[in-house]
Amino acid sequence: MAEEKKKSGGILWIVIFLALVIGFGSVVRFNVGNMTELYFREPLSGIPVVKNILPPPPIEEKYNYYSNHEFVAEIESLEAKVLALETNNKNIAEENKKQKEEIAILKVYEKQQEQFAATKKEFDEAVIDVDREDFSKFFKEVYPENAERIYKEIATKEVYDDQIKKYATTYSDMESSSAAKILESMMTTDSELVANVLKIIDSEKRADILANMSVKNASKIAKRMAP
Repeated sequence: MAEEKKKSGGILWIVIFLALVIGFGSVVRFNVGNMTELYFREPLSGIPVVKNILPPPPIEEKYNYYSNHEFVAEIESLEAKVLALETNNKNIAEENKKQKEEIAILKVYEKQQEQFAATKKEFDEAVIDVDREDFSKFFKEVYPENAERIYKEIATKEVYDDQIKKYATTYSDMESSSAAKILESMMTTDSELVANVLKIIDSEKRADILANMSVKNASKIAKRMAP
């Protein structure tokens, strides 16, 4: 009988001990009455296994003890940060827009370069073929604003060249002294014409004509004729 009472008493103490451990563990785990934070977290956090029953540390509510003045200051600080972020985002958006515009311009430029390359190829082929009618047609299509002016200049130059050739033929058949006198008289109004005429006259005949001119005029014409 005494043994049974002793055995029953032992079991009771075990049950009481387990109840206390479970109760203590529950208090610690669920931070009952904030006791874990006040008394148990620091000493238990260094004990292996036991520290595992500790709940996650609470998030600090830094605003709990703020005064009205501090709240206003914090709000203004947050608003300034938001404004800075918005400004930065706006700058990034504007930079992206600018880059897109530059890319669009570069694409247009690239297309123009491709068109220019194709036009140049066509131009080169037209020049190689030396077909005057095709070249004229091509030039009028590509550069209509310049075609008329350039062809007038070409026509004028052709007439001028024909006149030069006629003058050269005429003065080549004359006595060198007579040709020299006439050409010297022309120098007062058109020394360039005189130089161009002498350029296409036979070199021997040209030398004779220059020899019959004054040194001053001969020197002037020689400079004009220099390449």
